[in-house]
Amino acid sequence: MKKQFGLVFLLVASLPVGGTAGCTVLTDFLDADLARGLGLTDTRVNPTGGVIIVQFRNNTNQVATAHATWTTNTAVFTTGGDGFNWNNIGPGDTSNTVIPCPIGLLTFGEFNDDFTINPVAVELRLGDTVTAVTYAGDILVGNSDFECGALIEMTVFPIVGQENAFAISVEVLPGR
Repeated sequence: MKKQFGLVFLLVASLPVGGTAGCTVLTDFLDADLARGLGLTDTRVNPTGGVIIVQFRNNTNQVATAHATWTTNTAVFTTGGDGFNWNNIGPGDTSNTVIPCPIGLLTFGEFNDDFTINPVAVELRLGDTVTAVTYAGDILVGNSDFECGALIEMTVFPIVGQENAFAISVEVLPGR
């Protein structure tokens, strides 16, 4: 609330500054494209700089390869998108990737050739056997599910009581 009060105060304080010049400044602040460029929306102030950290934790007894996909677009993965892999992550090990903000969408899995997402987020290898583990969760949306500065952790773990069965959990830890 303090940031909103400060912004309202700034806009009101701009009104009496020198006739037309004050109106121009006020108009510039109300321009939607300029506001978005400054990281302002109708509900919050969002910085455009910074990073998010996406982390993969392998809580199995097998070697893992994991996949994630992200885009700067907030609607589709077909523009501004990229993906990354964590390869040969040993049992009990963790790896991470740093992505510059802003991030529009993030999910776990790989791009297909047609820009759809393959939901296989992790392949676990034990000898010659490969077990595919799919991510069944929602696509994470920037400034809704996470904000710049967040740590997003995907963990693969065995399902207790089921042989060769695994699941994925995702946790978003807000940044400072």
